Amino acid sequence: MPGQAAPVSMSSDDSSIEVGTDFHAIQAIPDESFIELLARHEDPTNSLGLRANCRVVKRARGSFNLCVILLSFEQVACAIRVPADGTRELWDRYSAWKLRSHVMTLNFVRANTSIPVPRVIAWDETLNNVISAPYIMMTATPGKEAWKVWFEVFDPWGEPVLAAADNPSPQLERKRHNILSSLASYAAQLSRLSSPAIGHLCWDARLAREAVLLGVGASRVANSRQYWHLVERNAYDNGIASRACNKSYPLGLERLKTMIQQSVPFNRSTEEGARIESFVLKHVDLDLQNILVDDEGNITGIIDWDNSKFMPRCIGPASLPLFLQEVGHMDTCLSRHAKIRYRHYYEEYARQDFLNQNPLTGPTPGQGDVMYTRKSWLYEAAYRLFAVKPLYTGELLELLFKEIVKLEPGFRDLHYITILNRLGEQTLDYPLPVLLQKAIERLLEP
Repeated sequence: MPGQAAPVSMSSDDSSIEVGTDFHAIQAIPDESFIELLARHEDPTNSLGLRANCRVVKRARGSFNLCVILLSFEQVACAIRVPADGTRELWDRYSAWKLRSHVMTLNFVRANTSIPVPRVIAWDETLNNVISAPYIMMTATPGKEAWKVWFEVFDPWGEPVLAAADNPSPQLERKRHNILSSLASYAAQLSRLSSPAIGHLCWDARLAREAVLLGVGASRVANSRQYWHLVERNAYDNGIASRACNKSYPLGLERLKTMIQQSVPFNRSTEEGARIESFVLKHVDLDLQNILVDDEGNITGIIDWDNSKFMPRCIGPASLPLFLQEVGHMDTCLSRHAKIRYRHYYEEYARQDFLNQNPLTGPTPGQGDVMYTRKSWLYEAAYRLFAVKPLYTGELLELLFKEIVKLEPGFRDLHYITILNRLGEQTLDYPLPVLLQKAIERLLEP
C-alpha cells in the first residue's frame, strides 16, 4: 500500500481553529481509507487495480474543510472534501442539510450555466462509510489559485510582494484582464438564476440524488426588509464598542441602519422594470483563492460554493469580486488607486455581459443588475454593517462616513462617533438626522 502523504502542519493554525470543528479527528483519517473510498466508487471489483495504483498526494486545510487530492495511475483522479465538523460528536442534521445543499448547488450551477465548477462523483451526508465521515468526492479542478497569477513578484517564501502589485508588466496586465472579463461573464450567468425568496437552495431529502429543487429552505426569507432584520439579529451583540461613551451611540447606530434599510437599493430587490421582489444566486466567497486559472489568467474553475445562496440584487453576483472590494479577505492586495482602476475595467466587462446575457430575448433593456456594480463595494460595506457585531463596526463606519462627508460637507469636522451620538440624542426631524438621511440616499443610489 502506498505510503502516507505528508501531513498538513497544524502548529501555526491550532490557535485559530474554528469553534465546532475537530480537524485533529479529520486529519487522522488514513490515506488508505480515502483510497478505498475512491475504489469502491470507481473500481468496486478491483478489475482495474486502482487500489494498488492510487495514492494521496495532498491534504489542504481550509477554514471548515479538509480537501484530499488523489492520483490514480499517475493522473489526478479526484478531490475529497471532508467537513471539519464531520465527527460523531459534532455532526448534526443541519450540517447534513448544508452538505446536501452544497452538492445540489454544484449540480444546479453546472446544469444551468457554463461556469466551470467541479463535477460531483459521489457524496454521503452520513458517517456510515469507509472513512467514517461525511464527504463530497468531486473531480479535481485544473489550474492554480488566481493569486499566483494576479501577482508576479514573490518573496523567497512564495508570498506575493504587495508593494509591486500596482505596477504590472504588460503581460501581467493582460492576464488580469482575462480574469476580470471571465468573472464578469460568469456573474452575468448567475444573475439569471433567480428566486422569489432569499436563502440557500433546498432539495427534497427523499429525492435529493435526483436533484429535485424545492426552492430555498431553512434559511428562507421572504423579502428585503425581513432579510436585513435577520442579518442584524444574527450578529447582534450587547457589547457596543467601549469608545461609545453613552447610551445614545447604540440608538444612533440603529437609526443609521434604518436609514440604509429604507434607501434604494436596500429597501427592495427588483429586476429593472419589475414590481415584485426577486433574488439572485451568489457565490459569497469569490476571492482569488477560490478562482482557479491557467498561466494566462483564463479561468479553469471556481470552487467553494458551500455557502452560496439567493441574495438581494444589490449584493448579488453583479457585485465586484472580493479582491476589489474595500473590505474583504484580500483587501490589501492593491492600493486604493489601483482598485479603482480595476473596478472600472470590471464594470465595463460586466456591462457588456449583463446587457447581452439572454440568448433568447437578446440584449437586456436598461442597465440590468450591472447598475449595482460600480457602487457594490459600498453596498458590501453597508451589508457588513448589519452582518457583524456592533463591537467590530468601526472600520465600516469610517469608510461610510468618509464617503458621506464628500456629499455633505457639514459633517466634515465631526467624527462618526459624535455623529452617531447626536443621532441617538435628537429626534428625527432635527437638522442632523434629516441631512444624514439625504446624504445616505444620494450615496447609495445606483
